[in-house]
Amino acid sequence: MFHYLLAFAGIGPTEFIVFGLIALLFFGTRLPKVARSFGQSISEFKKGLNEVKNDVSSELENDAAEKCPEEQTKNGEKTESDFQN
Repeated sequence: MFHYLLAFAGIGPTEFIVFGLIALLFFGTRLPKVARSFGQSISEFKKGLNEVKNDVSSELENDAAEKCPEEQTKNGEKTESDFQN
């Protein structure tokens, strides 16, 4: 998917090399630290996004269970009263 975004923006290998050289000029020896902190920021963002996704999913499941109590099951299996209906 990333290469589609690059094709849309018109960024090719030459532009990446120029970008890398400019980054090397600006950051110099700090470039590995900057890249590492950028990677850590991205991973923290993804963790937060997954937490929000899990919270929303659990809330939706809880709401569905409250609205349809007859569909609730015990330990993932139907109870005897479910079979009688």
